[in-house]
Amino acid sequence: MLYWFKDELNPLEIDLIRYFQAGIEKLQGKTSLAIIHYTAIEESGLLDRELLDEVRLELAKLYIENMDFRTALEYLKGFPETMEILQLKFLIFRGIKDFQKAYKVVKKIVQRSLDIRFWDSYISLSIRFGTPVNEIDISPLLEKLDSVELFTKFYLLFKQYRMEFQMGQLVDSSFQKGIILDEDFIDRAILIYTKLMRYNRLETLLKNVIGKLHKPKYLLALADVEVELGEFEEALKLLDEVERINPKIGKIYIKRGDILLLQKRYREARKEFFKALKFPRTQKVAMERLEMVKSYL
Repeated sequence: MLYWFKDELNPLEIDLIRYFQAGIEKLQGKTSLAIIHYTAIEESGLLDRELLDEVRLELAKLYIENMDFRTALEYLKGFPETMEILQLKFLIFRGIKDFQKAYKVVKKIVQRSLDIRFWDSYISLSIRFGTPVNEIDISPLLEKLDSVELFTKFYLLFKQYRMEFQMGQLVDSSFQKGIILDEDFIDRAILIYTKLMRYNRLETLLKNVIGKLHKPKYLLALADVEVELGEFEEALKLLDEVERINPKIGKIYIKRGDILLLQKRYREARKEFFKALKFPRTQKVAMERLEMVKSYL
């Protein structure tokens, strides 16, 4: 249709028609025709700077779609590093298998983005270039996450890469923000921090958890952490709290007895172990502890 009126239009009007026509062709999947029209516009240079930049950007996207990555990169020269430009450059460098440059670009992207696809690529490339998984920095992500859905998605991503420390950080951060995750996530985080012996981080996590979920199992876990940190009196206070909530938990008396043993309060420890004998789940351990206490009395 453009050519029917070509003699009646000035060059600027022709470029404007080409611009809209190229957009329609792109939507219709006619990438080759769209490239022809966008290229003609870019070469004439009659449109204003803003529209010409849009044309160059569209050409870059179309060449990426056609897997002509080097031509696409040429069209992106001179653009500021907006999120869109960074994402396009990442696709280009990955397409030409320049993984060093792809890594540099995706590292910038994840500083600003919650897109799990780019985080997946960032983690994969970090590992490729020798970063141990537990040293991959997720602090930019932790600042931005604000929903259970996002926390869950990234938790599963980190689980896939066996990023145990980051899984713990994720759960810890969720409670700091008042976002309560499923208890399975919490229990997993406790196991991770315990395995890694990150007791200070685990103490913070459990205090945040207890502020939302005042449950005996978390109070008991925090008591164990306080023992590891040498805070015996704090641990005993926590065990007293658990006993007030439910005195029929045999672990209370085993743990209290163990702390009293560490404090060389042997007779008091023996009393606690005798209490633990009342509960089937702790009878065996209680008998072992009582045998041990005999050697101190």
